[in-house]
Amino acid sequence: MKQIEVPCARPGTHFTLQMESFMISMIRQMPASTMATMMHNPAPKFWRVMRMYADRLKAGLDLSAVRREGIDEKCWSGYDGLITVFVDMDMNRIIYATEGKDGDSVKRFKDFLREHGGSHQNIADFSTDFGAAYIADVRKYFPGSKITVDRFHLEKMANQALNDTKCGDLKLDVNRMKIRLSREDLPGQRGPRNCLQTEGVPVPGL
Repeated sequence: MKQIEVPCARPGTHFTLQMESFMISMIRQMPASTMATMMHNPAPKFWRVMRMYADRLKAGLDLSAVRREGIDEKCWSGYDGLITVFVDMDMNRIIYATEGKDGDSVKRFKDFLREHGGSHQNIADFSTDFGAAYIADVRKYFPGSKITVDRFHLEKMANQALNDTKCGDLKLDVNRMKIRLSREDLPGQRGPRNCLQTEGVPVPGL
């Protein structure tokens, strides 16, 4: 059997360029395993295509203009499946993602930044959450950057404080009501519970 190259597909691939374009658009909407089941192909084939295009994008990536960076973690597979994502805040795009949620992820991003024309000295602002590992290593590897706590976590803390205050006031009101009801239920007094117990019973003189 003699194989020839065709203009509609890459050499050595099982898919046409149009199919690969469709796969790239679909991988944003569903897991590779789901797409593989729909298309009756093993998932590793799809991952090879994704890695090939990802390597092409990384090879031509220029990060020399990155000035403001955002960092956050994302859970992708259960409790232990955490990744750290770095976002260019000016261009609103993800430029780096790595496994784990620890200080080493910040160091790996610094190395990645240097490999693609960027510099840790160019990063003026870092937006992060209250994670101690993130904040400590941003100060260590990006000493000239200002750290800003993102708005989501500030709003979350404010809402939590408000809820705690409301719950505390509600518990206080409930305790006061219990004390008042217990006093009204003393023997010889007609409190709410006594009224319920004597409901429907004729009262002399009425």
